[in-house]
Amino acid sequence: MTDRDHPEIIQPGEPKAPPTEETEKKLGLSMLAKVALVAVVISSFVISISCVMHANQLRRQSEELQAELDAYSENIKQLVYYINKEVDDQYIIDYAREHFGMYFPDEDIYYNDVNE
Repeated sequence: MTDRDHPEIIQPGEPKAPPTEETEKKLGLSMLAKVALVAVVISSFVISISCVMHANQLRRQSEELQAELDAYSENIKQLVYYINKEVDDQYIIDYAREHFGMYFPDEDIYYNDVNE
């Protein structure tokens, strides 16, 4: 049997023995493990916050793109209506008035800026 197998009994007032290399290695290893654990916890916290911020940004971008898609869908419906509409004289007159601001020479035009 060696001295390591039996714990030393220290009497009150008696100085403690200086730490051996083995106890210093154990303390160093446990301290290293604690530091590594703290580093892992902090890095996972930072990464999770970063992911949440990125997800919020993507959600806002998705909402903006959805609104833009809805506007384009409405525009497409209007264009399909014009494509499918039968072309006659009244259609040409309405289109010229709406898109080009054209009128017949004998028409009386009154401008009203109340609606603007």
